[in-house]
Amino acid sequence: MRKKALRIALETAVLLVIIVVFFLVNEEINSKRDSEFIPRDDKDFYAYQVESIGLDNNDLVIKGWFINLKEVKNVEREISDEDKPSILLYDLEYGSEIDIDGNIKPAYGISSKMEYGNRYDVNEYFKCEYDYSNCGFSARINDFIDRLENKEYQIVFKMNKEDKEGIMSSYYIYDGRLMHVSKSDYMIPDLKGTKLEKVVEEGICVAGYPQYHICVYQYGKRLYWIADNEYFFNENGKTEIGYSIETTQFERLPITRTENGWYWDNLQAYFEKYEILDDFGKYRVCVRDIPLDYSVVIVYSGGYNGGELFWNRTIRLDYSDLFS
Repeated sequence: MRKKALRIALETAVLLVIIVVFFLVNEEINSKRDSEFIPRDDKDFYAYQVESIGLDNNDLVIKGWFINLKEVKNVEREISDEDKPSILLYDLEYGSEIDIDGNIKPAYGISSKMEYGNRYDVNEYFKCEYDYSNCGFSARINDFIDRLENKEYQIVFKMNKEDKEGIMSSYYIYDGRLMHVSKSDYMIPDLKGTKLEKVVEEGICVAGYPQYHICVYQYGKRLYWIADNEYFFNENGKTEIGYSIETTQFERLPITRTENGWYWDNLQAYFEKYEILDDFGKYRVCVRDIPLDYSVVIVYSGGYNGGELFWNRTIRLDYSDLFS
């Protein structure tokens, strides 16, 4: 009788060990699956903003909103209302790797716990036939305070667990600070003592190309292209700067655009046409208004030399002043 009881106890203990091991292995598999992604470039399929990062005790909390657009350039997409993004932090120290076939290898990020909510202000700005209200998010990464110092992370949006693609966003966290460009692209023009001093000190660097000596700052409802004297300026005074915009409100675009089947706006112009003529030291500055007649999903900008595009950047705006 005692042997039988001992055998039952032993079998029960073994079964419990197997169950615990199963759950631990399964949890490890799920964790790996949640953190794995294939890096993909940012696209006009999405509208988003990371509005803030902060510390709650030792946890990192990331807040903002994200819209998976149901219509792009007047073409409908099959998007489920259930699709919600999760956030990963990708340590840029590791970089991307390529396999023998030239494909990008899966990368691994630091996963977060997500909460979602309504953002009626966002929906009002992008107002169209679709309801995008349920787009707010709050992501929490536990015990992260000691992993911020002198580290740079790129924020990655992953749409669902089954889809491994991760959208490499235009937001970075460097040394605990939220940035719109990577550390390597961040530029701080010296405009102290000029009437554009506030543009750099209070504005946001939303694009940078140090090797071509140009950056773009957003200050309020305007964009400023700031280039130093080593930038390519056409001697004939016609230096082309690309400025094209995607929107959710196609019906508000100029009639000349929609009549030709162009459901995006093209505001490309010469740098010199919108140049601020003043003494900015070694810098020249071009300023353009951000359109207010329609919503702005994404901005594309670039520079041309002899009609050839030699730099280009995707710009994600700060909407703080645009929602008001």
